[in-house]
Amino acid sequence: MTTDPSVRGREPRWRVDEHVAWTESEGRVVVLPLTAPDSPPMALAGSAGVIWSLLVEHGPVGEDDLVTMISEEFELDAQQVQPDVVSLLTELRSRRVASCD
Repeated sequence: MTTDPSVRGREPRWRVDEHVAWTESEGRVVVLPLTAPDSPPMALAGSAGVIWSLLVEHGPVGEDDLVTMISEEFELDAQQVQPDVVSLLTELRSRRVASCD
């Protein structure tokens, strides 16, 4: 167990995985993990595409910061968007296209 106070309680910071190919067109992002070439591409549109763009532009970025940026972008309450942001981040990690430390 880590007892270093500089690590304890620190929020995970998310980033686009370095082994991923992606392209953006007409408001949609298509992502493919290069470490799992048999995986189908993942299409991200709407707020999911915005979250991907934020990871690309600001990563590594904390989960709370992503929630704040999305809530401001869509003019919604942070508590309202937080579950969806966390769900997408979890999916991105499971598909090996994003990672956190």
